[in-house]
Amino acid sequence: IRRLLCCCCADRPMTKKRMNMYGELFKVLHDNPNFIAILARMVSISEIDDFLQTIMFSLYGSFEPREEHLLLKMFQHALTLEYTNAKEVGTYVNQMSRSCVLC
Repeated sequence: IRRLLCCCCADRPMTKKRMNMYGELFKVLHDNPNFIAILARMVSISEIDDFLQTIMFSLYGSFEPREEHLLLKMFQHALTLEYTNAKEVGTYVNQMSRSCVLC
């Protein structure tokens, strides 16, 4: 993914190679919902709604059974990450976490 991100920098002109690299990047993200879940943890709470709408409609927008399965796997992994990284249950339940917004 790092190689793909380096080739997709915004300051470079759009070329056929760059378009192919974007295609590869989105294919990797689409097929590996764990990456999306990890990215969701990096997004601020104020931006999570826009992030999720973009992900749901751009990567999994057709809502075919496979896309639905991948989207659910992304939510599952995101929730697992939130629970695993919570310091204690009371703190997790009382704070506004990404998983609250996800659900």
